[in-house]
Amino acid sequence: MAARTTRREARERVIKSFMDSLDRIISPDEAVPLRGKTFLDWERQADVMRKAVLPTLLQERAATGSTRC
Repeated sequence: MAARTTRREARERVIKSFMDSLDRIISPDEAVPLRGKTFLDWERQADVMRKAVLPTLLQERAATGSTRC
């Protein structure tokens, strides 16, 4: 069975999702202040990132088609 997407394409989409989320938490622009002051604030930001990136990772993994371990 042929994969619906290549590994390279899948990886690029997952990396883009991660980088978009990372940029919202730690902007590459030094002039943009970091949000949050407590560890709880940072945990919440990480949770938002997880909720954004994990579904993309799982969808892309499924789209590659291989089920071998």
